[in-house]
Amino acid sequence: MQRSYLSALARRCRTAFLAVAVCAATLIGGLTTTMLSGPNAYAAVRPTGAVAASSQSLPCDIFSQDGTPCVAAYSTTRALYASYNGPLYQVQRGSDGATTNIGLLAAGGYVNAGAQDSFCANTTCIITEIYDQSPEGNNLTIEGPGGAGGQDQGAVADALPITVGGHEAYGLAIQPGTGYRNDSTRGVAVNGEPEGMYMVASGTNVNSACCFDFGNAEVNNHDNGAAHMDAVNLSTTCYFAPCSGSGPWVEADLENGLFMGSGPNTNNLGNASSYVTAMLQNNGQNTFEIQGANSQSGGLTTWYNGPLPPGYAPMQQEGAIVLGTGGDDSNGDVGSWFEGVMTAGYPTQAADSAVQANIVSAGYSGSTNPNPSALYPNAPSAAGPAVVHSAGATTAYSSVFTVDSGNGDLQETYLPYIGASWTTQNLSTGYGTPPVMPGTRPVAIVHCGYTSVYTVDAGSGDLQETYLPAIGQPWSTQNLSTEFGTPPTAVTPTAVVHTAGTTGCGYTSVYTVDSSNGHLQETYLPYIGDGWSTQDLSANYGTPAVLARTSPVAIVHCGYTSVYTIDSAGGDLQETYLPAIGQPWSTQDLSAEFGTPPSSVTPTGVVHTSGATGSAAACGFTSVYTVDRSSQHLQETYLPYIGAPWSTQDLSAGYGTPQVAPGTQPVALYHTNYTSVYTVDAGSDHLQETYLPYIGDPWATQDLSANYGTPATAASPMVLEHPASDGELTWTSVYTVDQSNAHLQETYLPAIGDPWTTQDLSANYGTPPVAG
Repeated sequence: MQRSYLSALARRCRTAFLAVAVCAATLIGGLTTTMLSGPNAYAAVRPTGAVAASSQSLPCDIFSQDGTPCVAAYSTTRALYASYNGPLYQVQRGSDGATTNIGLLAAGGYVNAGAQDSFCANTTCIITEIYDQSPEGNNLTIEGPGGAGGQDQGAVADALPITVGGHEAYGLAIQPGTGYRNDSTRGVAVNGEPEGMYMVASGTNVNSACCFDFGNAEVNNHDNGAAHMDAVNLSTTCYFAPCSGSGPWVEADLENGLFMGSGPNTNNLGNASSYVTAMLQNNGQNTFEIQGANSQSGGLTTWYNGPLPPGYAPMQQEGAIVLGTGGDDSNGDVGSWFEGVMTAGYPTQAADSAVQANIVSAGYSGSTNPNPSALYPNAPSAAGPAVVHSAGATTAYSSVFTVDSGNGDLQETYLPYIGASWTTQNLSTGYGTPPVMPGTRPVAIVHCGYTSVYTVDAGSGDLQETYLPAIGQPWSTQNLSTEFGTPPTAVTPTAVVHTAGTTGCGYTSVYTVDSSNGHLQETYLPYIGDGWSTQDLSANYGTPAVLARTSPVAIVHCGYTSVYTIDSAGGDLQETYLPAIGQPWSTQDLSAEFGTPPSSVTPTGVVHTSGATGSAAACGFTSVYTVDRSSQHLQETYLPYIGAPWSTQDLSAGYGTPQVAPGTQPVALYHTNYTSVYTVDAGSDHLQETYLPYIGDPWATQDLSANYGTPATAASPMVLEHPASDGELTWTSVYTVDQSNAHLQETYLPAIGDPWTTQDLSANYGTPPVAG
């Protein structure tokens, strides 16, 4: 034991005003080592006697009784001291920028999540500050830029609903570009001082990107070299091969490496439970220890207890605290986080075990995978014939809108929840929607709680809105052309919701093509209750006339609204984009500038999460899929982040997607981290899926008709991601029209890794034959 280490411990006792007996125990414990052989040589021998913890003791009470008090204690779910009755975190409302603190139901109890629900009703909220429950006051705020990442963003406050102790709560959903930090702390270990830490996180919502960390980091947000970090990490990164299994593993981020030991450690078998207790202790001089557990049951497993890696002894911690990123703001990771503490001094095994028992008794329950619709409310594909609309707190209706091939009536085939029976109703006869123009489809969106279906009147070409204020209320129909000036059209519209900055719901826009001149039109609604307005984007901002029989496609990505069209003159792919509400639109030719081949069919667009670092990448890749008119090959034109150049690749030539059938268009869906593009094979009329597990992986292609029985089709598919029976947004459905009898088919995937299944909704539930 080095003299400087003893001096550091003594200084900590003086500066932290710890009781003499506690400091003595800490100093004595720090000197206790034993010589072992093998990988645990020089492992610390920690006292294992029982900690005097009452049934009311919470984690920081236990550590205080152990003589290793908390110097940082955070949770979005509960108190970590029996006496604590302050705020847990702060949320900021998207509609007006107002903030409020979210506290507890009672001292030493669980979070008052209802206060967040009330404050954030009908708008979005982010978590802007996480309060330190310890006396040190080391609150965490949204992390600024660093050596490997830009300015971070706050976590979406309602993206991770769970229960704890039977009470409603929300976890912290870490996505790429999300992180929290404090670079000016009190009481945290520096320069080789001992410390311990743990976090409760998810073993299912993980990735291999850097770095889902919680703990001690550099004070300047840069990589200052080996031993300048001491943070617990949970990820699927195997930094020093070989590793056992596929993880995730509890590891130590000591900077410039994620360590399961002083080198490879195949004894670390990983922790893949929904809730994981991840623990790290480090005496700062020669030893560290890694432990893990299921936070819902059982005790701790010691994955490593041995010497620090070469070049890391002694440690050189700087004392900043980081949550959700690496020490240099590397922020490409994902994770679900619920609570965590850091201690002064090296806790005993008895204290760690008592804390694990308390975590189990807290009663964590529910899925630890964030809700994609909350994280990326505009990330799904452009508006289409299928939609999920909320029915209340426990269910979510799924609806597919089709056109009766016999009379053009608008039909709704709806499912209250997975496991229920589908039902079909005729919205034209029931609520007055005019017959739909042949060759066009309905398009549905959910906005401000309303569900709206936009159709084209077969008789006049007028734009119609059939809308539902809430499940259980009657539908209504209005003519947006006669009432608000939308020019008649002859092609399927598209719709999008984009944040307006004045209300939580955002602007709703419907994009159409004027049948008289091919001009791109926008019909927009600032908020429910306002009047609609219409403007000509071609006349005002230069969008070229749109190719006949093709439709616009709109998406929102990284705050931008983009509308993609096919130029009538040469088939070029055009992007007409709006950086923010109130700014002018701009137009660019993606074919001329970035090589997208000319096309003659409607494109599709999607936003899919990027594995890259940097706050811009947190918004996700934007991809537009087109069909090369000369070869019928499927093309992807993609943008890694706003400000980067677009690139184009041929998915048919590169990955085997069959030629796309004439008269059909691709449709894309981002679902459970996968990106899938569904097409119809020109040779067989089979339904094809071309899918990408993660950005950077190779694409793959499969024939869903040959493999799973989807009937051949001559119409473009329709897609939807909707909640499974457990409430998780994992159920993927592709709707097609059987070319032999025009029956509506559903080919569905309960979750990634399950087999697809096909059923005939027309035969089973009465959907009329569908117009192609």
